[in-house]
Amino acid sequence: MPALKARPPTPAPSAPQSSPAPRLAWRWLGAALVLALPACAHAPPPPPAPPEPEAIRIQNDDDYTRRRADHDNLPVGAPERVALRRGLEAWLLEQVGRERANDRQDEAWEVLQRALSLWDADELKRAPRDEPLATAAADLERFYRRRGAHREVIALLGVQITLRPEDGAARARFAEVTRWLRSGDRCSDTGCDKLITELEAAVAAWPAPFVVEQLAGLYGLRHQGGATLEGLGSGTMADLLRRRAVRQTALELARLYLRVSEPDQALAALRKLAGQPGDDEDLREALGRWRSPAARPQDVVMVAALVGRDPAYHPIAVRVCRAGAARFPDSAELQLCVGEFAQRDQVVVAISAFERAISLQPERREAWEALAMLHQLRLAQLVGDERTDLLEQELGRIEAFHEAARRRFPGDALKTSLAGALYEVGRGFYQAGHVDEAVRYLQRSLAVQPTAFAREQLAVIELKRERLPEAVALFRGALEEAAPRGGREQSYWQGKLYRGLGDALEDQGNAREAAEARRKSLAAWDRLLTQLGQQRGESDEVAEIELERGRLLYAVGERERGLAAVERAIDAAPERSSTYAEALAFLVPRGELGEALDAYHRALGRAVVSEYIKVYASLWILDLDRRLKAPEDPIARGFLEGVRGPRWHHDLARWATGRQTDEELASRADTPAKRCELDFYQAMRSLAAGRGTEAQAQWRKVLASGMMAFFEFDMAAYYLRHPAQLGLPPATPSVAAPPAQAGTGPAAASPKKR
Repeated sequence: MPALKARPPTPAPSAPQSSPAPRLAWRWLGAALVLALPACAHAPPPPPAPPEPEAIRIQNDDDYTRRRADHDNLPVGAPERVALRRGLEAWLLEQVGRERANDRQDEAWEVLQRALSLWDADELKRAPRDEPLATAAADLERFYRRRGAHREVIALLGVQITLRPEDGAARARFAEVTRWLRSGDRCSDTGCDKLITELEAAVAAWPAPFVVEQLAGLYGLRHQGGATLEGLGSGTMADLLRRRAVRQTALELARLYLRVSEPDQALAALRKLAGQPGDDEDLREALGRWRSPAARPQDVVMVAALVGRDPAYHPIAVRVCRAGAARFPDSAELQLCVGEFAQRDQVVVAISAFERAISLQPERREAWEALAMLHQLRLAQLVGDERTDLLEQELGRIEAFHEAARRRFPGDALKTSLAGALYEVGRGFYQAGHVDEAVRYLQRSLAVQPTAFAREQLAVIELKRERLPEAVALFRGALEEAAPRGGREQSYWQGKLYRGLGDALEDQGNAREAAEARRKSLAAWDRLLTQLGQQRGESDEVAEIELERGRLLYAVGERERGLAAVERAIDAAPERSSTYAEALAFLVPRGELGEALDAYHRALGRAVVSEYIKVYASLWILDLDRRLKAPEDPIARGFLEGVRGPRWHHDLARWATGRQTDEELASRADTPAKRCELDFYQAMRSLAAGRGTEAQAQWRKVLASGMMAFFEFDMAAYYLRHPAQLGLPPATPSVAAPPAQAGTGPAAASPKKR
């Protein structure tokens, strides 16, 4: 892969214009700040736009992920960016249509927001035309209008007004909604705050001039009303909140204008506030230094630091740093600024920035350290996106980077070593079912630097291959490496590793040592809960801990306590979608129908849980109903019958509800991952039909696939180990079939255990 290029921002002038004329709807009266909402007049028709390049066709989800990163790293105005945007948008709008056809309107809005984010604020200043996007926004707005969802309606109307400037009806609806929220033509205390909140969300989704104007005007109205409260004593709680909001006016205005690359507008607004409540002298002076002819790179960095104090505003800080980098192209400091603020949400952009910083000043060690961590994070993203086709290519770049760092800093290795990158590549191959390749890279990782995480992953592989002495040795070795860590990290690793060691010892037939290992695992998880302290209420960490405790308690015979822990895991993080999948994958094989149904129905009610997880969960519930000869859950059946689409999980839903034949499904199983799942779900159907021997043979094919990271792999292994629970004769041969060589096709999306 060629070196990534940082996207140059809109160039800043070498010196600020004197007394720039406001390009937005500001009206200043005397020394006080007074802003009025602009009238809803028709805008003049824009000039005809030049023909756009042909859209680049997006083939699938993997292609979208790759192309989206390319798009976001291209400069505004680049022809290839326009072609990419059109292709990416078409792909997303097709998903919006599918979600709406399945009556999943909130999911459609989430996808549409990804399409909106394809437009940069600078592009929205040019009166763009995009009829497909405008139509999708109008269709969805009609739905949310009926629901009375003001936040979505305001954002979607902003899209329509931008893309259809002649649409007087959209402007009239916008005026009606905002007037209602403001409680009339003036801005009441609560109405103004409510509308500001809704418009801030709209600007974040669609930073077009019209939306920016509305929000700027409301900041002024709130400031005008709230400034009179200063010096009046404590007052009511509402008064206190309004005074607090007024004191943020300068920061809010700066963030608003800098979000759309208007630093001179921000400076003009802050200068009008000088000496008034809400003034921010530090920010105002920093902006003034940046926009002066004598500006230095550190002046830009100071502005970025002031507006980016809250991580939610890091994208604005990135725009500031990029604008500064355009003015000072030889400044490594500004490239570091871009990288620092981009690394949280824009990894590819951050990598490009740190690479540029190193090329400008190779001795800047902080850039090397940051880049080493980001390279590892980028590999983790590729693993999550199942892009195993890119892992080795990306690793080659990273190995060259670490070799260059070794030459640059001899005898002083980077804190983030190559071992982490090799581990991520091994983990990626493990999840894709390429077990031999996974082992090779994990062993290379250990050769560079022994770590608990690489050794634990190898131990899991050996456990699933039933190479039990090797698994036990690896778990014990990982425990030794985790011992010096101390604190919460040590408790976490002891909990994980003792649980794995207990499983391996049990499979060896060593019940006493297995029970002791599980006792130590439970003690470690309990200790970690104590160390988390106040976070024990709701958090992702608590959810993971309670799931681990639930599995352990169940394994040692404390069924009721184990089930209660699983329920607490869901309660601890109800918006953590993976918790539902992990809980169901544990409960369903063990025949816990009541608890499984409860977790399943809760998952269906959560928009954050993706459709594909809901499809697999529905399949598991129906299989459990058939195993227990219980009435079929009508909700699961109805959900699967309503699923439409072109992806593999859509095929499984059609097949499970009789809308697709065995032959049609088999023809679609064109990767090792899909064939693994095909064998599993056909095995469950064979089991329900009384063909137990056939089911066992199909489960063994699942294990032979090497798809060890799939829940279906673990379920098949459990069923083969516990045939008596299913009324079946013992499974032969051993469940430890060697993993087959996986094919070269990309793995299909499927819930994962590890």
